[in-house]
Amino acid sequence: MARRFTVIFEKEEEGGYHVFCPVLPGCHTQSETIEEGIQNIREAIQLYVQTLIEDGLPVPEEDILLKPPALPGDTYLGPRLRRIAAGQSKRCPAFGSTIFN
Repeated sequence: MARRFTVIFEKEEEGGYHVFCPVLPGCHTQSETIEEGIQNIREAIQLYVQTLIEDGLPVPEEDILLKPPALPGDTYLGPRLRRIAAGQSKRCPAFGSTIFN
């Protein structure tokens, strides 16, 4: 059975990305590129889920809803929230999840 998990890419100030899967606590990785991040987090998720199964533990179900909040026009939005609120997002083909530019 194929499982899908939402992953989040955060740009690091020093370059590269911090990539994590919120529904799997502790499932994090780093990468220099988006493509490397997809490969790294896919491997991390596979190992995480495999370990849960081997230990007889339940595999968490995806339960994340991404919905930008409506904020008054004079409220400061950081660059990332401004892009989310403006709907500047695209589908991540590797995971089928929505990612934001």
